[in-house]
This record gives sequence, C-alpha cells and structure tokens, in this order.
Amino acid sequence: MSALHAYVEAGAAKPAPLPPNIIELPVGTQVVAQLRFATTMSSSFTPFSADRAQAHLAFCMAARDGRIDMVVLGGTGDPLATPEPTLRTIDMVRKAYPDMRIGLRTLGIDGGRYARELVAAGVDYVEIAVHAVSPEILAKLYAWIRPERKTLKLEKATIVFAERQRQCVAAFGFAGAPVVIGTTVFPEINTAHLQMLGEVMQTCGASAVAISAYHPDPAAPASLREPTVNEMERAEKDLSIYLSVCEPMRDTVSDLLAVQATIEHDSNRPNVAVASSTGTHVDLHLGKCSHLLIIGPDENGTIGLRETRETPPPGGGDKRWRTLAETLADCFALVAAAVGDTPRRTLEEQGISVLSANDNVSVTVAALYSGKPLK
Repeated sequence: MSALHAYVEAGAAKPAPLPPNIIELPVGTQVVAQLRFATTMSSSFTPFSADRAQAHLAFCMAARDGRIDMVVLGGTGDPLATPEPTLRTIDMVRKAYPDMRIGLRTLGIDGGRYARELVAAGVDYVEIAVHAVSPEILAKLYAWIRPERKTLKLEKATIVFAERQRQCVAAFGFAGAPVVIGTTVFPEINTAHLQMLGEVMQTCGASAVAISAYHPDPAAPASLREPTVNEMERAEKDLSIYLSVCEPMRDTVSDLLAVQATIEHDSNRPNVAVASSTGTHVDLHLGKCSHLLIIGPDENGTIGLRETRETPPPGGGDKRWRTLAETLADCFALVAAAVGDTPRRTLEEQGISVLSANDNVSVTVAALYSGKPLK
C-alpha cells in the first residue's frame, strides 16, 4: 500500500475551527474554469502581487490593531494556476507574521502537484470548490474547463477535472493540511448527487464541507431558480452522512473595514444589531437567533446597549428576512457569528450591512464606530 493510500485509509485530519478575523488576499491571476451560471472575470480585475498583498495586509493589521488571525489566498483566478506568486505571498506572510494561519481557496486542478510544497511553506487549511464528482454533472455546471493549461473539449475536460480534484483533496490531506470541500447547491442539477459527492470526497481524505446556496446572477448567460429551504436541508443531511458541516472561509476583516470607510451614521440608522447569547461575545448564527442586541449612541453620543429585539420566528422563507429588515430599520449594520446567503442579501438590499464575526461584542462594535468604546 502506498503512503498516500495509507493516509486515506487512516482517515482525514479534522480542521480546527475558523478564527474570528479572516482576510482574503486575491492572488489568483488565471481563471481555469467557468460556471454556466456565473459571470466571467472582469477585465479590469487586478489580482494582488506579493508586494501589494503585503501592503494591504499591513494596512489591515494596523486598522485592526493586529487582530487578524488568518489569511486566505484566493481570488477570481485560481491561486494554484500560478503557484509562484502564491508561494511568494505565503513566504511574505510567514516571515512578517509567524503565527498567522494561512488558508487556500481553490478548484484544485494543480493541487496534486504543489500540495506538499504549499503546506511546507505554511498553508494549514484548504477549501476546495467541488460541486460534483460526476463528469456528466460537471458538464451541466461548467461552460468550459482548462485543466491542462489549454482548451479541451468539455467531455474530456470534465473527466480530467474530476480526477484532478480528487487528487488535490488526497494530496493536501496527505501533506498535513485539513481539507474542507466547498459545495454550492444547484437545484435540479446536483441536488440528487450530493450524497455521492460526500462519499467520494471522504474517501479521498476530506473531513468537512461548507455548503452554499446558488443565487441567480443577472449578468450570467444562464440562470436557475434558488434552492428551497427543504433542498438546502436535504443537502446538509446528505453531505453530513460522510463529512462534518462547517462554515466557509469568509473575509470578515475587509467587510468590517469597508463598513467603517463607507457608512455615514445618521439619525435614521444610528444603531448596530448584534447576535449574542451572552451579551459579551458574538456567538449566534442569525438563523438560530431569537433576539438581537441593539447597540447605539445615546443623546450624548455614548455607545451602549439600547435594547433587545425579538427576531421573526423560523419559517416563511424570504418574508422572514424582509420582516427582520423592517424591524432593524434604525440599524446600519448587523453582526452575527454566521449568516446565510439569503438573509445577507435581503438585509443588504434594505441598506443594512451584514458582517460575520466571532469576536468580543465590545471590540466589534468599537470597530464599527471607528474606535469609540462601548460603555
């Protein structure tokens, strides 16, 4: 038995919980696949060079008083398609911040080739986007795939792609990095296929899955309906037979800095809604939250707890989140430990910025109010 097969037989390493403060550095320069239901990369998009990534990370570290726990290497392109700048960025992060966790988000086409080198350089968490393991279903999802750095007929490309993704999962796990599968639920395309996906990925060495719902892109050449609540629940049930379910790696720091930079607090939206069970830590998933803390300034401008408000009960689909948006009409932001795609989109459409965080309430709110302390 080879060492790789022995690793797979022994079982995958479990990923440590994601830390609260995560920032993404878009170092991927080359797009290697295109979904049918998403827009292509903008020609004006400029990925970060290692130097720009270093400057951006230093700026964010200063803005957050050093409170950044994890860097994720991603981008509209795939960081594994151009490994040299990716490795330079990892080296920069490791030298400047020796204790920083480093994650990688990828489609995994060249993961089998570079996994050992990347893990040795410092990558300790990998999220691989796998939406199907069947070439036939991949052909329904993707308009084109370039797994060999050249265009192949889709029928051939999907076979190579599926094999490369399996190799990537096994190679990163064997090299010592826990592997999470990032799976989007596409109604009537991969919904009946997810149990098989989970089984195959577990066999390859993945230990967890982060599940997202598909949302139509108006600019895409094709679109689907959104998955229903029942379809999402079934997807989680099917995948959890083989893989533990976790949250996707999400850039929480850049969201926070963007809110600081763009929000103008006015008399109509002076407050922040916070999902907390204790009052001291942001620790609740919005979907499971029965009440929210409302924090904001008093007549003297002192930031503090103003009241608690009940959230709409579970059920009702989008109506639940539209009702919540009305309830939070005086809030410029909502902060929760995790927020689903549908409530996030609904609230943001109503002018409420939505942030994911797992930090101290005082620290998070102080950052939103540009450093004003919570009393």
